[in-house]
Amino acid sequence: MSSKRILIFSLSFSPLVGGAEVAIKEITDRIPDIEFDMVTLRFDKAHPKFERIGSVNVYRIGGLPAQAGGLGYLSKILFVPQAAAFAFSRQYDLYWAMMTYMLFPIVVARIIGNKTPYVLTLQDGDPFERVFNRWFILPFRPLLSFGMRNAQKVQAISTFLAKWSGREDALVIPNGVDWEKFQNPKPRARNSDEIILITTSRLTEKNGIGDLVEAMKFLPDNFKLHIIGSGPLESKLKRHSKMLNLESRIRFVGEVPHHDISKYLHAAGIFVRPSLSEGMGNSFIEAMAA
Repeated sequence: MSSKRILIFSLSFSPLVGGAEVAIKEITDRIPDIEFDMVTLRFDKAHPKFERIGSVNVYRIGGLPAQAGGLGYLSKILFVPQAAAFAFSRQYDLYWAMMTYMLFPIVVARIIGNKTPYVLTLQDGDPFERVFNRWFILPFRPLLSFGMRNAQKVQAISTFLAKWSGREDALVIPNGVDWEKFQNPKPRARNSDEIILITTSRLTEKNGIGDLVEAMKFLPDNFKLHIIGSGPLESKLKRHSKMLNLESRIRFVGEVPHHDISKYLHAAGIFVRPSLSEGMGNSFIEAMAA
């Protein structure tokens, strides 16, 4: 029987995988004597409301995105009180907020009397201005400041993000990868005339994939692009590649299980990630490891 219970607040989790989600799984898999629950947003009807992934009991709550008949961005806003209510319905020894936005449900719970201690991991990839200075966030910035001040510990993946907390005791623990998982004992044969570019990324504005698609029109026909990942810009990017007559040269692979990404990296010749902002992207060090 686990001696302690920790509740993780994360806006997304597998199968929607980015650096933060990978970090959660890698960390929790290494701590078998603690019971981990997670409360996260249910983005898709196909995602079960409950499942166990690795060492984490995953509870998906809240609405669905607009294209699935849900509430769009409002779902993310409503997730805050819903997640706070979830935390109140169970007993935990510690809360763990993954990224800045997940301070909101913890602070709401605190305001109405829940004094469970909590820690914060800063693994944000968006720029400071987007996280803190959007007009609908500004009125609530004091809640974020309160959340950072009162965390038992703040851990960040880079010195850049550590400064967000304003705390001298913030721990900087950079992202890492399991080197052995990214080795390839059986390299796949390649067409000698074909040069494959690859990117592994959520298809969002900040990751600059639109620039990468646009750039393909300047390269010779023997250059191909493999895009690993999914996201809100997927349909738009596919339409744009069609408009540029690049459909035969750009392959949208979609979501790939994290343990299979190394196979795609080794099949490619050049890794490209034209990000507009990063905290410290896992994709870069995974590519270097491969």
